[in-house]
Amino acid sequence: FPQAQVMRNEAVHPIRGWEDLKRRLHEDRRVYAFFHPCLPGEPLVILHCALVWGEPCKGLHQLLGLQQHAHIHDTAQGSSAPFASDAAQQPPSTAMFYSISATQRGLAGIDLGKFLIKQVADSVKQEFPSISTFATLSPVPGFRQWLLSRLLAEDLQNGGRPEELTLQQQSAYPPFISKAEASELILSLRAVPSMDELLNSRSGFSCFTLLHTMLHKEIFLQPQCAHLHELFKNILMRNAARYLLLEKRRNLALDPVANFHFRNGAEIQRINWMSDASEQGMARSFGICVNYVYNLEQVFDNNRMYLVEHKIRASKEVCAWLRSDNGLVGELMV
Repeated sequence: FPQAQVMRNEAVHPIRGWEDLKRRLHEDRRVYAFFHPCLPGEPLVILHCALVWGEPCKGLHQLLGLQQHAHIHDTAQGSSAPFASDAAQQPPSTAMFYSISATQRGLAGIDLGKFLIKQVADSVKQEFPSISTFATLSPVPGFRQWLLSRLLAEDLQNGGRPEELTLQQQSAYPPFISKAEASELILSLRAVPSMDELLNSRSGFSCFTLLHTMLHKEIFLQPQCAHLHELFKNILMRNAARYLLLEKRRNLALDPVANFHFRNGAEIQRINWMSDASEQGMARSFGICVNYVYNLEQVFDNNRMYLVEHKIRASKEVCAWLRSDNGLVGELMV
């Protein structure tokens, strides 16, 4: 189908001109589309796939050729490499689904992507028998808005009082920020001139206000806050795990992308720190992306477990971001 349709209909990672399009149509890439006889020549869904050898990619720059932001510390690194760069020695071992876009607004709400993913996996496996892993590098579009809104809600609930550092009840869920993290944050910020006004305000502040301010204005990424990067990584990664695995609507994952993949039988393998440091990535999820894996032998069981038992299969690495008393059963998250 025409290249112009690929460029026009890309909704997840906008294509930045013809050179970018060329890169996404390289020999180590595949683009698949789902068509229907009622709309001849018009793709209903378009899926982009990258062929790599090694483990699933952790950073979007590995797939799209993006330049990493210089101010980001501990950017996502991966041991994957494009298939084309070493095709003679290393056949591809992993198929990365990094973008899936619906093209027809009138079909919104109809889950067509699942049909395409299953057919693509079969097609890729037939063309490249060496491929044993089918994974995604997916955005977390609702995470930033969810976390900021929850911090504001907690602050209002506690009246914004500085003494309310007990946070929320810890019997069911991990806290947004622990007492130790709150103390470390306040002590560390005393050395940051731009935070003096907030820290020394007469009305006081809660840890939720402080954390919200740091995140909303992305102050934690500024050079003078470099010593706080590891602290914010722990806070954001833990809350991302909570958002993906514990926050639900009608027993299904609150995040729409997570819900899509879980419904299709995927499992969550890894949460990646600063995987997409672009402006769009920061606006979605503070740069965090997720690897979902499709184990073709377990897709049906995972689908049934999610829709019937309301359980999500997650790796030990992902579960490690949450405490052991939050409904963990082996590698399954309730």
